[in-house]
Amino acid sequence: MGRDCCGQSVVGESGKEILGLEPADVMVRRSGDGQSILTCQSADRKTLLITRVDVATGKRQVVKEWTPADRAGVIGYDSAGISADGKTIVYSYNRVVGDLYLLDGLK
Repeated sequence: MGRDCCGQSVVGESGKEILGLEPADVMVRRSGDGQSILTCQSADRKTLLITRVDVATGKRQVVKEWTPADRAGVIGYDSAGISADGKTIVYSYNRVVGDLYLLDGLK
């Protein structure tokens, strides 16, 4: 079962669990027509998937798959947002980078 951004389980208007949601799904918003839910998840911590889940059938369709051009240090995604018309997607991710120095000839 999926969850919303606050960690609550996602249920349909009838109070029943929505088919097709996966445990890693985080609800982003309902579609404008109310027929589907848009979710995001990051299965491999480097790729963000935005998925449309039909509330009646549970059918899943990937809407957007995004990976940063430079994946170095990416440890996961914080959140995603989608505009009401579905044309604009925003997301944020965490990156941990550092410097490694090699010293030679120290005494």
